[in-house]
Amino acid sequence: MSIRRTFVQRPELALVALAQAGDERAFAQLAEPHRPALLRHCYRMLGSLLDAEDAVQDAFVRAWRGLPRFEPRAPFQAWLYRIATNVCLTALRRRPPHLEAKAASQGGAVDGVLTPYPDALLNVEADEASDPARAFEARQGIEIAFLIAVRLLAPRQRAALILHDVLEWSVVEIGGCLDASVPSVNSLLQRARTKIARERAAGHLPPNHTPSSSAVERELAERFVSAWSTCDVPALVSLLAADVTLTAPPRRLRCDGPAEVVEFFSALAADRRFDRIGVLATRANNQPAIADYFEDSSGKLVAHGVMVLTIGGDRIAAITGFDDDRVFPYFGLPRVAVLEHRNVRYAVGHHDR
Repeated sequence: MSIRRTFVQRPELALVALAQAGDERAFAQLAEPHRPALLRHCYRMLGSLLDAEDAVQDAFVRAWRGLPRFEPRAPFQAWLYRIATNVCLTALRRRPPHLEAKAASQGGAVDGVLTPYPDALLNVEADEASDPARAFEARQGIEIAFLIAVRLLAPRQRAALILHDVLEWSVVEIGGCLDASVPSVNSLLQRARTKIARERAAGHLPPNHTPSSSAVERELAERFVSAWSTCDVPALVSLLAADVTLTAPPRRLRCDGPAEVVEFFSALAADRRFDRIGVLATRANNQPAIADYFEDSSGKLVAHGVMVLTIGGDRIAAITGFDDDRVFPYFGLPRVAVLEHRNVRYAVGHHDR
């Protein structure tokens, strides 16, 4: 999504003039269409959907306040991206340095830095019909393996790589965004790629997701739910690749192979009674996912977390678990569910964020 293909159209110029004169509704008309893409960009930068929402809101406030300085010769979208990128860089600099430094040993995310991103917010299917380029951008750089990889990078390296490899900005455009020379941008990109290649060769990064047809991925997720809800351990094992891994950031947890993964699940569900945990197939990060509900002392099923499944061929190659119930409303899921026939068939509760 190179900004060279984004021009300031005549109607946009009129809105800019109105907004610069203090018209808040004109500013909203200018900025709001870019919110979904900016949210994805900030999520790629920060790894957390909740932090990304805050960053986009901060970027909009800064854009409104700085609008008198905006020159309409430049694309408005690029200006917003520059502001949002720098908001994210500021947020990353404020994080304790040791958090990001320990990313490789903890599945690429620490202290809640990484959360799943519901496919419903990607809006890919709707965009494919109206704007294929936007649909392509929505899919890029949103999968778990990429997000964990960029967690290993210094903030400016991360920004340069995302702008170049995901948004397809030129090094000149990136230099304008980061206030850096072309050689400096090239150096940032080279160091970023070298770092990721080294960590991947060392086995510190999860496998890349190899998307199958949506029907195949849906079937795998549904078979996972069925095996879990019927306590069918052999069926569950049959879905896992021989070298499957399970991580659950921010915990220092890693399970290798089907036996270790099932043992971990067994520890969650006492006496291998997996049906005591309600599970529901969903999608996150352009990958199949499982939302899970744990039974509390009153017998209610309460939102617990989301497991994102990385597919390799026709098996589950990796499972990344996120114990964060705050993301459930973003998936359109309540925090309290009803269990029917040993599975989550429908849910009740508030969807308020």
